[in-house]
Amino acid sequence: RNSYGEVSLLADAGAYASVRNNRGALVIAADDFNPERIILDDGSVTTPVMNSGDMLTQVEGVLDYNFGNFKLLASHIGSKIDMALSAETTRKQQLDELSVASFNVENLDASDDAAKFSRLAQTVVGNLQSPDIVGLMEIQDDNGATNNGVVSASQTYARLIAAISAAGGPAYQFRQIDPVDGQDGGEPGGNIRVGFLFNPLRVTFVDRAGAGSLTANTLQPCDAGACLQYSPGRIAPSDSAFASSRKPLAGEFRFNGHGVIVIANHFNSKGGDQPLFGRYQPPALTSETQRQRQAEIVANFVQQAATLAPQAKVVVLGDLNDFQFSRPLSTLKNAGLADLVETLPEAERYTYIYDGNAQVLDHIMVSQALQGVADYDIVHVNSEFADQASDHEPEVARLNLPPQVSDISSQFGMLKSGLSYNFASKTYNGTLTLTASAAINKPLLVALRNLPAGVSLANAWGYLSGVPYLRVEAPIAAGQKISLPLRFNNPAKTAIGYQPLVYVAN
Repeated sequence: RNSYGEVSLLADAGAYASVRNNRGALVIAADDFNPERIILDDGSVTTPVMNSGDMLTQVEGVLDYNFGNFKLLASHIGSKIDMALSAETTRKQQLDELSVASFNVENLDASDDAAKFSRLAQTVVGNLQSPDIVGLMEIQDDNGATNNGVVSASQTYARLIAAISAAGGPAYQFRQIDPVDGQDGGEPGGNIRVGFLFNPLRVTFVDRAGAGSLTANTLQPCDAGACLQYSPGRIAPSDSAFASSRKPLAGEFRFNGHGVIVIANHFNSKGGDQPLFGRYQPPALTSETQRQRQAEIVANFVQQAATLAPQAKVVVLGDLNDFQFSRPLSTLKNAGLADLVETLPEAERYTYIYDGNAQVLDHIMVSQALQGVADYDIVHVNSEFADQASDHEPEVARLNLPPQVSDISSQFGMLKSGLSYNFASKTYNGTLTLTASAAINKPLLVALRNLPAGVSLANAWGYLSGVPYLRVEAPIAAGQKISLPLRFNNPAKTAIGYQPLVYVAN
């Protein structure tokens, strides 16, 4: 039941409906937008609150047509049969799986009530199992729809991160770039944007500063193959394709020694398209023109990465506001991306329900190097329910990326220094000195295993299977001594011990 008191129904318990699932959803296809639907509107009686799959024993009313839809104006409604639909929970990522989620949080701003933040946090922690990276859409500025020039969303992020922590989740950090005031569409004054949350104890964000709201990001060659010039950085923010629309945000992450580029998107909406049952057939999809151009720009960026490094690991995610069989999505697929929603059975492909049509608007797409290691799930917690934290479903991809390293610890002498407390940084500081017995021509990854619970390496370069490590650049000469600074977070002031291991990338 939507905010207008409308309920989308199927007659005869859906006997003649096409693609349905055991949760009661009616899923669209490229050649079937389900004309068997009828919308029940509150005529002389009030429609009941209903979730997907619930049933009514009887309905009587007058058939009407308005707002481009056939509607039954109810004069009598029988009893409701509650099918007791429950929210889904995805599985927890394994140690060597990078969990990447996409979630449109529907105009979240710092002034929203605590209940919304709590529900979103419970979704992230409980239903999504605390992903390593969360691409967010519709984060508003700190005062929401108040149109006074404020564009910062730091308080919005802070409240969401605090709510996630209170729900038992990790201490996420965020990265984003503020938009130019009033230039990215959405609710007037809200300045919606895309951004990232990430768990710094599982994944490292590679910061490359210097990008502002109108700075165009580029790709450049690096030892990993393809790297971002700016991280985070926006893609083509001044291009007319993104006029009054959200600009894509690219960020670079490091997990188990793998570099992964994630591009968060929120393409322009379908507003302005002609209705399915309107006067003109087939309906004109006027909004698609801008989405097509947006898709072409993102596709070109992905192809640039593939040109620099054919095995570049790229994730394109977000609310793309179009279907898996649409022209904009085909453009992205033609750039070498796989749309992970197509790995699901047809009846499970939906992240949004509009007028009873279950459909895919949100996507996680991956480049060739990730297509054989991805496990994907849409987590149904919102769109099927009358009571929603957001109107979109979150989705999650788990990417199996084990470390590709060899242990060469036996080729090094190791000497640990004592530790001293630094009151300014609030860390315990020391050094680890390595002495090479032979020349090494590859970068080293020096991992610190068996750290006590609650102790973390504040200056970690990354993590290997959850173990923090530092990177030493090549070449290393025989007999060379390498002094590595160590900075430990140790709020409980426990005794700090660790086992150093030296790896080289295969």
